[in-house]
Amino acid sequence: MLGRSGSRLLCGIALIPLGLFVLKVSCSLAFGDPMEEWLERPGLKCLSLSLLVAAGPLLAFLAARRSAPVHPALNGAAIGVASGACAWVALDLWCPVGFVPHLVLGHVLPVCILAGLGALLGQTLLSLRSR
Repeated sequence: MLGRSGSRLLCGIALIPLGLFVLKVSCSLAFGDPMEEWLERPGLKCLSLSLLVAAGPLLAFLAARRSAPVHPALNGAAIGVASGACAWVALDLWCPVGFVPHLVLGHVLPVCILAGLGALLGQTLLSLRSR
């Protein structure tokens, strides 16, 4: 009734982006070419596209969740990470680059930004309010 514990939420917030990053790097190592530096693709297009694609799921997840009585900020951050993970999977089908600095800027950073934004929105929208 009270939702997930704080430690489980923190584990999900930390392990989901890490798992996606390790999966992308390990799959890219098998092919070699994606791991080379692409000067024309530093990661800014992936950053903006990730934030744009994840905005819809973030707002939808927050709208579907009425309240989080125990950990509203952590729940919001977990929702932000989940929406960032959805965007990551969609973006990964489009982006052929596996260069680690590109992945950090264009793929991991948006998930971190969405986690922070989700925490702020979660604290504002999901906390219990008195009437």
